[in-house]
Amino acid sequence: MANYVTNVMNFYEYHLETLKNMVVKQNETILNQKGQIETYEHDLSVYKHKVTDLEDKLRGITANFIEKSNPHSYVVFRASFH
Repeated sequence: MANYVTNVMNFYEYHLETLKNMVVKQNETILNQKGQIETYEHDLSVYKHKVTDLEDKLRGITANFIEKSNPHSYVVFRASFH
């Protein structure tokens, strides 16, 4: 009887250890993915800022060009951005 109880205990210890290892690996994967997502969010923020800067520069260049060629068309062009 004692041998049976020992075998059952060993069986459950083995499977619990296996499950524990799976949970540890999944936790590592989740932490790695979280880090990647944070990096992507930061990169996205940087790129959005760069796009906004480029759009502002383009508006300024285009507005200056239009104003020099026809000062009255600037108002119409400016309104089209809003």
